[in-house]
Amino acid sequence: SLQKIGNYAFEFCNELKEVNFPEGLITIDGAAFAYCTQLENVVLPEGLKYLGDSAFRSCDSLTEITVPEGITFMSGTFATCYSLRTVNLPVVEIGQSAFGSCTMLKQITLPDTLTTIGWRAFESSGLTSLTIPVNVTSLGGSFITDCSALTSLYVAEGNPNYEIVDGLLYDIPAQTLRYALPDVSGDVVIRDGTVRIADDVFKNHAITSVQLPDSLQKIGNYAFEFCNELKE
Repeated sequence: SLQKIGNYAFEFCNELKEVNFPEGLITIDGAAFAYCTQLENVVLPEGLKYLGDSAFRSCDSLTEITVPEGITFMSGTFATCYSLRTVNLPVVEIGQSAFGSCTMLKQITLPDTLTTIGWRAFESSGLTSLTIPVNVTSLGGSFITDCSALTSLYVAEGNPNYEIVDGLLYDIPAQTLRYALPDVSGDVVIRDGTVRIADDVFKNHAITSVQLPDSLQKIGNYAFEFCNELKE
C-alpha cells in the first residue's frame, strides 16, 4: 500500500477538491498539496508520522483538518490557508509558521500532549484566544506576533514555565518577556528579574512609556517597532 507522497506531488492541482488518504500512509513530503486552491477538507490517516514543509500551504478552500496522534509538523504546513476554521490537533510539536496567516482560524484547542510551539507558528492568524497547555516547555520566537484579534491569552494551570502578568507573557526559566497582548498600551512596567525582551514583543503597540528593570541585558529585534506613541 501507499506509504509516501513525495515533494510537490500534487502542487498546483487547482481542481483537486478531495483526497482519500489510505491507511498505511506514513509520510507526506514538502509542498505535496501546496496551492491546491479547491481542496476543502483533509482527514489524515491514523499512522501518518510526518508532514513536510508547506505540505498544504495556500490551500485557500481548506476549512477543516483532522490530524492523527504522534505526527511531526514541519514549517509552514498549513500556512496561508485563509479559510481554515477548525483544527483537530493531538500532537506533540507544532512547527514554525505552521498556521501563519490562517486569518479565519479564530479558535484552536491545543492538546495537553503538546510540548513545543515553533517560531511564528500562529503569526498573523485570526486567533481571538489561546491557552498554552500544561506541558509546553518551548515557545518559539514571535509565535503569535501580529495576531491583532487576540484578546485572551492563558497559561494552563500547572504549567510552571510561563506566567501572564498585566497582559505580558513571561518565560520563567529563561527570564524572558515573550509577548504582549495587542491591547497592552499606555505606561508599561517590565518586572524585575527580566533579562531579555524577545523579538516583536511591543511591535505596533500604543505604549507611551516603558520602565525597564536593571536586570535587563538584551532587547530583541523589532521589539518596539512602530511604537509611534512611545515617549520615554
